[in-house]
Amino acid sequence: MSFDIYNWSPLDELGIRQGTDKSSIGHGYLPHYARAFAHLRALPLTLLEIGVSDGPSVRMWRDYFPNAQIVGIDIQERCRDSAGDRIAIEIGSQVDPVFLDDLMERYKPTIIIDDGSHLPQHIMFTFTHLYRRLPPDGCYVIEDLYMHAGQPETGVNGDPSLISPPAYLAAMSRALMNGDIAPYIDNELHRSIIHETGRIEVVRGASFVWRREQTRQHDERFLYSLAEAGNTHYGWGHLSHFLLRNNHLQSALQAAQKAAELHPSFWGYHDTVGQIAERTGDRPLAIAAYENALA
Repeated sequence: MSFDIYNWSPLDELGIRQGTDKSSIGHGYLPHYARAFAHLRALPLTLLEIGVSDGPSVRMWRDYFPNAQIVGIDIQERCRDSAGDRIAIEIGSQVDPVFLDDLMERYKPTIIIDDGSHLPQHIMFTFTHLYRRLPPDGCYVIEDLYMHAGQPETGVNGDPSLISPPAYLAAMSRALMNGDIAPYIDNELHRSIIHETGRIEVVRGASFVWRREQTRQHDERFLYSLAEAGNTHYGWGHLSHFLLRNNHLQSALQAAQKAAELHPSFWGYHDTVGQIAERTGDRPLAIAAYENALA
């Protein structure tokens, strides 16, 4: 008898062999994990998983990441039996900040997977406490979100300060797409989390939240030469805004002026020249640019 398994991957074979419920004969997460983590597989990273039980998942990750340190955390002392080659087991609670801080300091994980208590208040505490301590392009995965279907956006378990994990992730996604910050996450902590997030991937029952990539150092002269080679008003306009965001005011001004010269009928380029001129203290240039924009 043969079976068609959706998006079969070698990781599935490892998962079925070890008996984890993440495989395609269980929750079906592993095809998504294989796609998401393929570029990380050979790296000497650390993966931290919350929830060990009898250890099928941590053993699978050890076999999938040949150069990685796997760290499992659980509240059950019996889980220590799963420790072994490249697998460390730490006993403690996912809502104990001292325990979590010590783990992050000692292991510095690139990937965190929450397959722990599944209680919404535990999920939210652990995520908000650990996510921003991942490195750039690190990933935080929350599994089994289907368990929270039907929960209100706020008021989980009667506490109006709690946020349903699916509702929170949906609000983060909206904020990433269009800047629409839901009232229940409109505070300094959650704005910081959203700002540091590069992307969110939602799959059936789980979500992958990725930190923003490492900021690259750009050679200003090189970027200027690229815009000069193309010499389009679009190129100069985009470069002016990029340089302005990075506080290179004089170069941004020159780029905006180039864009305005190439497309003098577009008011936006003149307005940009005016804004930059104001910031550099060149009032006559700012006035002239705004007049051009109005004209």
